[in-house]
Order: sequence, then structure tokens, then C-alpha cells
Amino acid sequence: MAAYIEKDFPIEEVNRLAKKEAPVGGRKPIYNLHKWWARRLSCVFRTIILSAALDEECFDWNKAYYKEFPDYNRLIHDRLNNIIILDPFMGGGTTIVEGLKLGCKMVGVDIQPVAWFTVKKEIEPVDLAALRETLDQLEQAIGEDIKKYYRTTCPSCNKQADVMYTFWVKKATCPNISCHAEVPLFSSYRIATIKGTKKRKEAYYIFCPECKSVFETNDSFKVRTLCPSCGYSFIPQQGTVSRGSFTCRNCGLKSKILDSAKSQDEILPMEMYVQEVYCTHCKFKGYKKITDVDINLYESAKQEFDTLKDSLLFPRQMIPEEGRCDPRPINYGYQYFYQMFNERQLLCLSRLLEQILKIEDENIREFFLIAFSGSVDYNNMFCKYNASYRNMQNLFSHHAFWPTDMAAENNVWGTDFGKGTFKNSVKKVIASKEYCDAPYETEVDADGNTRKIQTRELIEAVLVDSFEELELGKGNVLLKCQTSEYMDFLPDKSVDLVITDPPYCDNVQYAELADFFHVWLWLGLNQTYECFQSELSSKAREIVKNVAAGKDDDFFTDGLTQVFTECNRVLKDGGLVAFTFHHKENWAWASVLETVLDSDFYIKAVYPIHAESETSTHIMNVENIQYDTIIVCRKRELVTEQVNWNTLKDTIYLKAQEDLLRLEESHPDMSEIDIFVVTVGKCLEEYSKSYPKVVQGGKTVTVEQAVNDISEIVEQLIEDSRQRNVPVGLDEMSRFYLLNLVGKRKVSFNELNRKLLNLSITMDDLRNAQLVIGRGEQIEPVSETDREKYLKGRLDSGGTLTYIDKLHYLYCLYANNQRLETYITPWKDNTLTETCQLLFERTKDSVYQRIQRQFSQMQLL
Repeated sequence: MAAYIEKDFPIEEVNRLAKKEAPVGGRKPIYNLHKWWARRLSCVFRTIILSAALDEECFDWNKAYYKEFPDYNRLIHDRLNNIIILDPFMGGGTTIVEGLKLGCKMVGVDIQPVAWFTVKKEIEPVDLAALRETLDQLEQAIGEDIKKYYRTTCPSCNKQADVMYTFWVKKATCPNISCHAEVPLFSSYRIATIKGTKKRKEAYYIFCPECKSVFETNDSFKVRTLCPSCGYSFIPQQGTVSRGSFTCRNCGLKSKILDSAKSQDEILPMEMYVQEVYCTHCKFKGYKKITDVDINLYESAKQEFDTLKDSLLFPRQMIPEEGRCDPRPINYGYQYFYQMFNERQLLCLSRLLEQILKIEDENIREFFLIAFSGSVDYNNMFCKYNASYRNMQNLFSHHAFWPTDMAAENNVWGTDFGKGTFKNSVKKVIASKEYCDAPYETEVDADGNTRKIQTRELIEAVLVDSFEELELGKGNVLLKCQTSEYMDFLPDKSVDLVITDPPYCDNVQYAELADFFHVWLWLGLNQTYECFQSELSSKAREIVKNVAAGKDDDFFTDGLTQVFTECNRVLKDGGLVAFTFHHKENWAWASVLETVLDSDFYIKAVYPIHAESETSTHIMNVENIQYDTIIVCRKRELVTEQVNWNTLKDTIYLKAQEDLLRLEESHPDMSEIDIFVVTVGKCLEEYSKSYPKVVQGGKTVTVEQAVNDISEIVEQLIEDSRQRNVPVGLDEMSRFYLLNLVGKRKVSFNELNRKLLNLSITMDDLRNAQLVIGRGEQIEPVSETDREKYLKGRLDSGGTLTYIDKLHYLYCLYANNQRLETYITPWKDNTLTETCQLLFERTKDSVYQRIQRQFSQMQLL
């Protein structure tokens, strides 16, 4: 019996969950334990495991996913408990956590020690009471001392207040020989935005560059403002920095920031300019100017650091320069990791780490180490302040080291408010372990409403050291920190499923990024674990593309092929491989599929999942497709006979036609791009079964050629289907809009021009009708509301409206809460109602659905 995932996948249901989970705030607590890059979503991997482990007859997504049916739960429990799943690129551990939660035995491998340690602590149990008790003990032992370095005077009541954030700005020296002024590198003088409410309009906190005071204004920060303290006139939006250059306020000379940094051959100096504070006495929470007391407090911390630095625990490693993909830290003068912190941060972090390493219980100590490592992401001088959300933005809010000119220093221990403090990091650990004890899944109904459903599962790992122990049931998880190119610890044909998210080319340089955490964790783990004996992350065998390190396309594909070849060896003959892959171009898709095929697998199915962000794409411009896909593979039997590609394409055409009709009937809610991917995937199955014996004109047909040819077949079939579904009686402009523009954000100029060749309308006609804007390579369709003024003008002047014009105008009326009946009565006919229905199906915009309902109501009247 085939697994359900070989035949189908609950795309619509999973996408509905993915939209809620994709934002950081939508993640389950366990995945906030520690930073890892490019995490895939738990709802996707939970469903992959269920649909790969259960057969067609057994699989019921709703019952399996939420486990609200006891009899069914017992059925799938017996099946899942006998399954061993391998993830050779476990990264942040999504596969491991979701498989363990479902009761499977798990094998996870990753070359990066930080990833390995993160997953280990995600799934290991801990005494929560002991965690909380140890936090209280740490606060008494060191927390109170750390907090003393983050005190100030409340500007409201003059009593002692806690500093939440201290704002710093870098200073460059004007290269003008006759000037040499120090220039603070402000991109703007806006500190924060106060969100508007029904009772008050939006306001702003502004820093005055002349007298250094802080004031509030209701005027836009984009207009000229007068400082109420000194009368200085300036535009807060216009700082001294723009696009990597700074302008001297003294002489007006414009210079490159990078040139200034290189000329000084060191990191540019910084000065503090504002603090955000919270007063426990008067409950004031806001901003204040820097005083001598604040400067002296920092200087005392700096002096203490200078006195003790030889004995303090902080990283002394140099930032690797050779083979570096992201050279920015080096370019801006950073030579050592500790230079990414100021002296107060290093003093406090070092003393805190020293106390953590004194914790006797190894498990408790490691959980505080992972909390400490997580907090370092928010306690360095690469952090910024988000003025709109009024909170800290961590270093790795992007997948890169990005030196900032305006840094935000956090309160290392933490106060009642603030983000990313050590205290809050420990709370994340506690929340993640509470989730392990009582996991839940989120249900999302058709209207987007959510509820949490307790699944009565448990995330509790019993780690083993060998596969033999895993097979014998002495534990349920085997984790290895090594390359997956050689998994000799696994016997042949020993695992049931391989489920993973492999690295993709040069998207993320994991080792380079992980070094930042590794150098801190190394201080506490180098005597405990072999993988942490090295002072830096493992890079030599990391499977990525990195030209600076001599890792080209061949290095990446060879490494990936070797891993998949190993997966083939250890996978049982009836087992499946399922992996997610993010791509945007045909050649990229082809290269990964070729890797899979060269590892003696064939593609069984491909499914689209909008797992991280939805991207509007142009179905007829395949190179622009961007989404996550699930690729399902089986072991390929030996192919001996050659297959003619032209003959196979005929078979593929008929299969694509059949699959397309079935998908449109069985999945009416799927978008065209989803249908495109599923259909292409099923067609590739036919090609991959005969690979590499597919020939044309005596030459082997490459995967890239096959992908391109199959894509063209499916595109044409979908285009034909779209043409058939367009309502009869449409004017030419509306027909063109429905076929080529609806629901798109950008479309290719050349593609649109090609389609206009045999029509009586031109690109200028589309622009004049304000259906599109732009004159470059990409054309942007105009939204309904942006056409409102044009449409009203046409009506007022007695001009003729097309069907699309009429529906867009009704859309605008509805959006403005105006009555539609005046226009519906004279306009309504079958073509208009059918077009409205088609617009809703293509855009999923509920406004069109509501307009359609008004059509129906008027018909009843």
C-alpha cells in the first residue's frame, strides 16, 4: 500500500496553518529556544511525517494532525511507534521535534555543534521547578550586581529607574584637512513612533542633535521641527548618513563611512545619546537624555573590565577572514568577536557566564548555557532599536553580520520591560519546556480564527549513543554532530523514512553565522563534548556554495549527492525520502533534482507549500517562481532500456492533462501556481523513472532540459484551461486582464508585449486605462483602489466602462462603505456576475465574494 504523500497532500489545510505560524510570534515555544537560521515550519513537517508514515486507507489529516479521536489515535500510534526517521540536515530540529512528538524514533545529524546542542536541549527533559529555583539563585548571586550597571535617574520623579536600552551612535572623522570634525552617524533623529489611537494621532520622540535633549512632537518627523529646549530648527528624518555616506555638519563634505573606517584602521568610536528607562516608583516608561551620571556609570564598568579582563570569561577568538563569505565585520575593522560588544556588556556577560558554570547539575547548567547563548544575540553592539515597534532588534534578525551606525545596548539581566534580556531568555527556555510537557496544535478555520488543541503528546527524549540501542528500545533519539556524507553508524536498510530540509547553495552560510554563538558556548562546553573542542564552527565539509572558500557549484552538488547516496544506502527498500526545497529558477530546481536522481532515487511527487511568505508569481514566467516545495522520492530500480524523449513527452502530455483535470476538480481552492507545481511534479515522476536512459537525437536528455520542456507543457495546458474558463461576452481589455494581470504584483514587460501582438489593444492602452504602471522590465498591475479616481472620472464624463472597470469601481464603493445598488441595477448581467466570481476565485479577495452575494440578493428581489 502506497503512503498517502505519494498520491496527495493536504495543501490547502497546511497553507492555512502556515500563514499563522510563519510570523515569529506564531511559532510554537519550543522553536524559540535558540536562534537557528531558515527554520521550516512545524505544521509542514508534522504533516509530511504523518502523510509519509500512513497509507492511503489509514490517512485522515484532521484526525491524525489534532489527535482528537481516541480509536484513531491508537491505530496511528502503533504505526508511528515502529518507525525510524532520519534527518541528515537537522539544523534547528523541526523534523526531530515533530517526529518525537508523534512517537517515532529519530536520528538527527548536523555538522554544526550549535545546531546539535540546540536540538539536544529542545528535546531533553528538565525539572522546571529546579530551573525557576536556579534562576532565583542566579539573580541573587550575580543578577543584582549586573542590574546596578543599568540604573539612571527617572526624568519624571527623580528617583532611581532601570535602564531598558542605551542608544549609541558611531562617529566618523571628516577627511577635510581644514575641518577634521567628528560627525555622529545618525541616519535620522527619530527615536521612536507613538502609535496613533482613536483619541490621539500618531506622535514621535525626537533627539535634538544640537542640545541632545529628547522631545515629543505631533508633527511628522519628515517636516522641519523646532527643538523646544534650544530652538534649533531641523528635519528629524534627515540625519548625517544616507546610503553608506555621511555629510559633515561643519563643512558639508560628503564621504564614505567605509573609507573613514579603513582610514582609521580600527572600529569607529561610539558615544551614547539617549536611554529608554522604566521607573518602578512612578511607572514612567520613556526616553531621557544622557547625563554625566550615565556616562560615569558606564566608565566605572569600563574601568572594572580593564582591571579584570585577563581573568574574565569572554571569547578571544579572531573573526575568521580567510574564506569568509560576509566580509562586512572585517571591512569595518572588527578583528575579534569580543569587539562586537562594549566593555559593560563583556563585563556583565562574563560574570554571568562564570556563575552559570558553577551550577552543579549538568542538565540545569546546560539549559542556562543555551539561555545565555540566546541572550547574546540581543546583547551586542550590532543590535538596533526598532523605532516603529519600540523594541530591540537582534543581531540575527537578518542572515548576516551587519555593523550598525546606531546601536542599542540592552540591559543584560533585564528589568520589568525589554526584549532579549537574559531573564527573558530563561523564560523562553521555561516556555519551551512547558510546551514539551503539553504540546498543542493550532486549528485555523476558513475565516482565519484560531484555537489551540491539546494533542496529549509528549516531547521527551531518551538519548542513545548508538543505533543498536535505538533499535533495542533503550532510547528514542540518536543525535550525531558530524557530516552526513558518511553515516557509517547506520547499518544498510535501517531507517524507514528520510525527512529533511537540505541547505540550498549559497542562501545561508550556517557555520559563518554560528561562530558568533559557538565562541561563547565553547567556553562552557569544550571540556564536555568532542564537537566543541574546536574553538570555531566546522567549515571544511559544510555543504554550501562559498566561492571565497573555494566551494563552487560542483562542491555543493557533489556533497549533496554523497549525502543522498548515503540516505539511499540506509533507507529500507520500501522507504521514502521527503525534503523541502526553496527555489526560484528552473536551473536551480533541475540541479537539486539531478542530485537526487544521481543518488538512485526517482521523484514520486512534488507539492507547493507557502511556508514562510506568500509570493505573487506569474504562471507564464517560470523563472520568477518562488515558494517552498516538498519533493517526495523512492529508490529507483535499475533502468536498462533507452526511452525516446519525444515519445515520453507524449505520455507526459496526456498525464499532465489528466492530472490537471483531477486537481481542478478535487482541489478547487488551489491557486494556479500550486496546480502548476503539483502537475509538473507528477510529470517529472515519469521522466525520473527512466533517468538517465532518456534520449533525444542520440543524446541524453538532461534534467534541466526535462524540467524546461515539462514546464512548457504544463504552462500551455493551464493557459488553455484559463481561456476556457473566461466568461463569454467579455470585452477584449477585460479578457486580457483576467488572463494575464489579475492577482499579480509584477509581470514581465516582454511577456505582456508578446501576448498583445495579435490584439487590438496596446501597452499604452493598458497604461492609459490605469490597469498597469511602469516602463522597465517589470510591469506592475494597478490595484482596484488606486484606480478609483480614474474610474470616477470616466463615469462623471460619461465614458464607457469595461467589465473590469465596473467591478473595480464596485470594489472601491464597497471598500468605502458606499451603497452598490445604484450601479448594480443597470450594470448587472450574466457576464458581470461570472467575471466577479472568477475574480474571487483568482484573487481570494472576500470583497468580490461579498459583491457577488449582493448580485444574488438583487436577483431574489
